Amino acid sequence: MKIISLDQNVVSNLAKNVADPFWRDLRAALLGGVKAGKLLCPIPKETIAETVPCSRDVRIKIRDLHNTLSLGFSFKHFGAVEGCETLALVRPNVDTCPYERIVWHSVENDALMKAKATEMRQAQDLMRRRMEAFIQPPDQDKLSVRDIRSEVIAERAGSFYRQIERLLAGRPLDPSDDLEFGLGRFLMSKDVTKAELEKLLEKILTRRWEAIPVVFFAAALGALLDHGRIRGRKYSVNDEVDVSRLSVALHCSATIITENSMACIVRRLEKEIGEPLDVFPIRERDALKAALEMALAE
Repeated sequence: MKIISLDQNVVSNLAKNVADPFWRDLRAALLGGVKAGKLLCPIPKETIAETVPCSRDVRIKIRDLHNTLSLGFSFKHFGAVEGCETLALVRPNVDTCPYERIVWHSVENDALMKAKATEMRQAQDLMRRRMEAFIQPPDQDKLSVRDIRSEVIAERAGSFYRQIERLLAGRPLDPSDDLEFGLGRFLMSKDVTKAELEKLLEKILTRRWEAIPVVFFAAALGALLDHGRIRGRKYSVNDEVDVSRLSVALHCSATIITENSMACIVRRLEKEIGEPLDVFPIRERDALKAALEMALAE
């Protein structure tokens, strides 16, 4: 069975554009593949959040379609995937399955959805103001993508190392050291032991931790976006959402269907790492159709 990741833009078009021949045929192919047991399209958590601002009828259409395409399965949050993969470095028999059962709630509740949409806008405004206030250090425009990626990985590894040191010293995690604060909380929730924490320090120093695919993909995609922003690419709050979603999708999907700009970012990553990543922008209709036909023929 092939795992296919669909972003909110794709699912929205599949749900709404039933008269458009391309979307109608793509929808039929995906539904047929799921029914035949050849395909599965788990729901990215980000899709649920991004569906909140839609109109009531669209929310219901997206939920109903994606429930069918996913058979009720969702990708786990980035933090849960990162946490399980990290713990598996030092603890045997950790469940690293990146999927879980999910139930969509309350999409019919307009008042609740309006309140959630307001919360999301407020959080996005805060993130946007933080980015607008950020001043790039001098000579950043001279850095290559590889240089930036190395910096991002080093910063994340350093944050994780410091949080582990605090736990080993019997001190609380520091929320201001926030790059891997969530990972520290996850490990605490799993009753991580002193011996496991000491082993994790070694995994950081030997660069085993940063080689976890979902950790690497998050750093690599973030570096590509940072490289573009240094050179004038406009910041979008959705970039943060897309990095989490795509990192998990690259970690555990056979195929990704996404909007055009993020597909371009992933294809730049292909060139950076020299490995093919099966991603399709929605504008490449013929290539996408051919890839699905091949998957269904296997």
